[in-house]
Amino acid sequence: MSLLDDYHLLELDPNATEQDAKAAYRRLARLYHPDKNPTTDTTEHFQRLQDAYQSVLSSMRQGAIVQDWHKYEFANDKVSPNNQDNDEIQRAYIKESQRAYDDMRRKNASHERAKEAALRSARSKYKEKNAKKIYEDALKASQNNFSESILDSDIEASNQANEPVIDPSLFRSFEKNFNESNPDLAPNHVSQSESSVFKRVFLSVSYIVVFAMGVYSTLYWQDIESDQAQADTFKESIPFIAGLYPQFRNGVNYSFKNTPLFTTPDTQASEIAMIPALTDVVVTNNSKPNWLAIHYQDQAGWVREEHLGFGSIAAANTSKCLGNPGLAPENGSLLGGFEPKGTSRLRLLNKLNSHGLLSFESYDGLAPFTLYLKAGQSFAANFIPKGRYRLVLHTGSLYHGACQQFLFNQSSTIVMDQVDFASTELSLTLAL
Repeated sequence: MSLLDDYHLLELDPNATEQDAKAAYRRLARLYHPDKNPTTDTTEHFQRLQDAYQSVLSSMRQGAIVQDWHKYEFANDKVSPNNQDNDEIQRAYIKESQRAYDDMRRKNASHERAKEAALRSARSKYKEKNAKKIYEDALKASQNNFSESILDSDIEASNQANEPVIDPSLFRSFEKNFNESNPDLAPNHVSQSESSVFKRVFLSVSYIVVFAMGVYSTLYWQDIESDQAQADTFKESIPFIAGLYPQFRNGVNYSFKNTPLFTTPDTQASEIAMIPALTDVVVTNNSKPNWLAIHYQDQAGWVREEHLGFGSIAAANTSKCLGNPGLAPENGSLLGGFEPKGTSRLRLLNKLNSHGLLSFESYDGLAPFTLYLKAGQSFAANFIPKGRYRLVLHTGSLYHGACQQFLFNQSSTIVMDQVDFASTELSLTLAL
């Protein structure tokens, strides 16, 4: 394309300035941008507009004069040789600029392909190395188990071979000879045998009862220890942060582990009682930093704030929101571990008075994902995959990181149903 064609494409006058060129380019770019024309492919025309704009700006800055040009049409007058030479020079310059631009794009594309190939190769080598290591560990473990089983079977067979074997016929012949030689002692022998049978039965029953009591006590203590271990596990999963959500401390709370109850807010004070793990208590005062005044059964005292969780243990077990809640996510954070990679956009104008979770549920079988929205803060989601979705808004207070939901005042509302996300931009206003 010549410089005259660039002027014609941008609809400029021969005496146009850089500001006129910039205004014309912005107006035409908004008109022919691919995102503004989802049903028509305007990518090529938009690219021509960009190239023409760069060419016109370059010519203006170099002081080039466009002659024999009228708006929207070519001049019919005969062009002088000098003007023809200028046109040839301009064509050569534009052609060279276009060639340099194409070379640059090809080099960038080749660099990107080489980078992606190197990344794929590194990932495949890493996965292959991990798979080989797992296979070697499994093979070594199976060989060790096989050798141990063979050794155990050999030991058991040798023990059975070394045990003495008693012939029952020898015992019967000895008993018969004894009865014949001592007939007076035979009745007493029978009575002693009967009494010994009762004694053995009694001893067997006693052993069984004692064994059952031992098993029951062992299971009981194991259950207590497992509850304590569970409490320690979920307590340590999310670290404790002092002074978090003080407005929700008063009321029912539950203990993470065996918690001492002190007479005053001091660890050197005397202990009133030991509160078992996963037990509900009632918090009456949280005016002391890092300490909470509570009622447990018929006793009142102080416990450390880090030993209590929000709400009741029944609600925590039902919702699986055990342990410390942790810090709330940033506005627009993705929850659930899935990161969508799309090109559709949604602008959210947030007028809610409380924090919320906006869930995208796909009608096309795509992985659902959820956005965390802070009260009164807007957000633009530029990564939504194309498809049909149902948008569900969850609102509440005190977001818990373990279960990724709100503990109190939680409610859910369908704000949009069967909405189709394409290459265009959509807007949504959230308000109560």
